[in-house]
Amino acid sequence: MAVRETSDGIIIAEELRIDPILLTHGYREGIGPHLCKGACCKDGVYVDVKERDAILAAQSLIIKHMDETQPEDPATWFEPEGDDKDFPSGRCAGTRTYGGKCVFLTKTGKCVLQIAATNEGMPPFSLKPSYCILFPLTIVDRTLTFDDLCSGPNPCCTISPVSGRSDRAVIEVCKIECIHAIGEENYNELLSIYYRRKDKGEKWGSSMVNSTTPEGR
Repeated sequence: MAVRETSDGIIIAEELRIDPILLTHGYREGIGPHLCKGACCKDGVYVDVKERDAILAAQSLIIKHMDETQPEDPATWFEPEGDDKDFPSGRCAGTRTYGGKCVFLTKTGKCVLQIAATNEGMPPFSLKPSYCILFPLTIVDRTLTFDDLCSGPNPCCTISPVSGRSDRAVIEVCKIECIHAIGEENYNELLSIYYRRKDKGEKWGSSMVNSTTPEGR
């Protein structure tokens, strides 16, 4: 069983603990990731070295879709790699910034990695790093949680306790992100558990992660 509940109420999906904050907090009506303006992308992001290698392997395709504000020299795209246990390979590298924004961010605030994949007939996330796909979710210490990096100034990344009928929990709003992390079948099972426990008025507990933003970005 890929999704299970422990004796103390913790939900585990694909060996990732589900932070209760994804169930107890969410967005008010009209507020959510659909308001994204790409502000979180400006400082760059850390990617697994295997993701970096896949991006570099597709450099010709990516460069074709860059605009004049982006550097076309692949040697300028990434910082030196380093150790990080939260990445599958245990190694990561940061994307560099150029002209005040991530090298992969276009002048219109869109990710050229997704633009290139989509325009070339590939699945939209084929070249996009997992960290970017998951945001505003993140994985810290094997826990799927909310990344508070841009909480406050950006409505798309700011959550509050779910209270009213029109409020929607993070796991409801961030469907694409959750499915990327645990798969669609597991996501549907997680939703069923959420609705069942919500209807019973069960307590969820507090956030499992003190600082939800991984080190460095």
